Amino acid sequence: MQLNDILKTAFEHGASDIHLIADHPPMMRVNTIMTPMDYPILSPQSTASAVEEMLTEHQMARFKVDLDVDFSYEVDGLGRYRVNAHRQRGSVGMALRAIKTQVPPLEALSLPEVISRLTYLPRGLVLVTGDTGSGKSTTLAAMIQAMNMRYRKHIITLEDPVE
Repeated sequence: MQLNDILKTAFEHGASDIHLIADHPPMMRVNTIMTPMDYPILSPQSTASAVEEMLTEHQMARFKVDLDVDFSYEVDGLGRYRVNAHRQRGSVGMALRAIKTQVPPLEALSLPEVISRLTYLPRGLVLVTGDTGSGKSTTLAAMIQAMNMRYRKHIITLEDPVE
């Protein structure tokens, strides 16, 4: 399996997510619709090898104990991905989420005005929460970008996984 080829194809189709599961072809989500990709069915060995190539020693040790690990993966020319590698039905699988590299201006997100006003607060704690795929990372990045353009402040974010 050539992971970067799969990611390139998914990128060209505008996929937000890629799922690699043994005994299935690679799958991609485009506009909320999960579609099989035009690649051969993945073997358990190929998905396991792909994960081994992507993980650091520390991550691999954690994966062997927890059977699950979250990490970032970057491909030159394509961008970054948030990856969850996991064991399911005795084999290794992966779910990859494309992380946008361009941060949109806060105004472009059509959020309530109260969100913009939060970026003017002199200090405090702001929690950005929501379901997977609801735009938390994009909202947070746009808020931080707006604050950085106005102020020289120390901003701390706590994210899991870190993007």
